[in-house]
Amino acid sequence: MKIIGLWNSGSPVAKAEIKKGLDRLDALGISAIFPKESRRWASRPESATRKFLAGPDSTKVEVLEELSSSREIRDILALRGGYGGLRLLPLLDKSSILKRYDKILWGYSDLTVLQHYLFEKCGTPWVHAPMVGSASFHTPNAIEARWWKKAQAQKLSHELLRVTNLSKTLTLKRSEISGPLLGGNLASLVSMMGTPWEPRFPTSTILFLEDIHEPAYKIDRLLQQLGGHRDIANVKAVVLGHFTESPQAFALFKLWSEAIGIPTFKGILAGHQAPHLPIQLGSRVSLERESSTRCRLVVPFSYLGCDFTGPA
Repeated sequence: MKIIGLWNSGSPVAKAEIKKGLDRLDALGISAIFPKESRRWASRPESATRKFLAGPDSTKVEVLEELSSSREIRDILALRGGYGGLRLLPLLDKSSILKRYDKILWGYSDLTVLQHYLFEKCGTPWVHAPMVGSASFHTPNAIEARWWKKAQAQKLSHELLRVTNLSKTLTLKRSEISGPLLGGNLASLVSMMGTPWEPRFPTSTILFLEDIHEPAYKIDRLLQQLGGHRDIANVKAVVLGHFTESPQAFALFKLWSEAIGIPTFKGILAGHQAPHLPIQLGSRVSLERESSTRCRLVVPFSYLGCDFTGPA
């Protein structure tokens, strides 16, 4: 039986949702190590003042140290995002975890902060994926259920994701580009800018972005800040997932894309709504032009407990 670790890095998650997630893991034939302190705090606020945090920061880091030291665990699946990742980075800087961390952290939303941090420090890829407490994990719809069934079969080494260009005047300069696929939640990624843990975008980066509940002016503000990133010239393309309850998002990305000269595509089924399909980040991918408006993104295939983390 495959064995994974469970970790809560952010906000509290309802006990009923955790139980659904644990039942889902059982149905998938996956055994979970759920450390005592993580289980204790998963549904409890840290304090009356900080109800948005599931337990103390120090406890979260201690649990991650415990999980990262286990040789039988390859993947760590988050319980929930919410908020809290940025608070852990000063503690992680002082932790011994960075000397041995080699796990694949599954999650999204606020997990983007921790996933990018661990990638920068340890070079580990990660998976932008539904978490234990999310409906896309414990109660998948038809599209999501097909993905997990395919994943269980373990027959693929890569996935083909088709995306559509937002602009008629801006497309890939070459028929194919390849480079690291980075990113995640837009607001979480931008929150790291200007800190000691600001993510870097290496040459030929392809940037994946998604978000939720952001009004037009906030998306525009986030894009203006992203456009000022010191490595923005290294970003060769942007691919977009869901922008849930943000109806003007793609129109704003089109304007930003044309102004900054970075081809931007939509169509990745990942983010804060169903269908939300796992996608591996932190690994090398290729973006191939199929027509003037369509491209396909070739990404490594990932499944909990399986070693599908190599280049596409």
